[in-house]
Amino acid sequence: MLTILPPQKYNLVKHFFHPLKYQLFPQAVLAGLQAGEIYCDDPTDPSLAMLITRGSWVYLAGDPSNESGIEAINGLIFNGGIFTEEAWGFMLSASPAWEPVLEKLTTPRDPVEMPRNHYLARKISFEWQSQIPPGYRLQRIDQSIQDRPDVPPDVSGLLAAWETIPDPAHQGFGFVAWQEDEIVAHAVVDVVVGGRGDMGLETHPDHRRKGLATSVSAAAIEYGLQHRGLTEILWDCGQTNWGSRKIAEKLGLDFVSEHTMYIVDFDPTWNLISFGLSNTNCALLSHEL
Repeated sequence: MLTILPPQKYNLVKHFFHPLKYQLFPQAVLAGLQAGEIYCDDPTDPSLAMLITRGSWVYLAGDPSNESGIEAINGLIFNGGIFTEEAWGFMLSASPAWEPVLEKLTTPRDPVEMPRNHYLARKISFEWQSQIPPGYRLQRIDQSIQDRPDVPPDVSGLLAAWETIPDPAHQGFGFVAWQEDEIVAHAVVDVVVGGRGDMGLETHPDHRRKGLATSVSAAAIEYGLQHRGLTEILWDCGQTNWGSRKIAEKLGLDFVSEHTMYIVDFDPTWNLISFGLSNTNCALLSHEL
């Protein structure tokens, strides 16, 4: 049986999540900067923990050899009511030590492997001001765009978080790209904890391959390192996301590690399809590399 760990006891499991040091979202939950819940096997002397944030992001930490704990996690995921009825499934992250028990943990579904790359931005030398395509302009995200109906969810979520995180040192930030009166691209650092930030970006399909993602990302990284005092900004992307990988390389980010994220779909048909596609993509990836 797993129980919810109260925030005042998060220090009991904080060290469990050290192997996931490049995953800032659990660090933000542990620091009280991000909403989430932590379940553990023993609230006084825990040996493993499961952290859930943003509704469908699951992080596992601690001792994966605890068989009763693994069974309890499985029961909580599939029978415990921790996900809403509308939930499609969840994304799972854990250290490599958990790999041997993941199939048992996610039974009756197969965990779908999603290989990913970690990059770090510790400096920026890309002259983004001169690279903005004609007809576009960049703006740092502020409250002047908060009430627009076309604000992307990542941006509106960042702005809403400012109301719950009063300390500017921990507030997210970012840039948007405009074409006339339309937001067509954005790059946000929506989690800031311990002097580090986590980058996310998106460009409208009609405006891709113009360099907008590179420009807004460079602007956000430059602002975070030079004006917010961050020591590094994390960039995490799928290994088959060639566009994101090329941007990271173009910006001169440091490649630091590979890791695997897993997707589990509650719908058995979609989970089977995802499992098949993942195996195909992994085979293609290994061939191309």
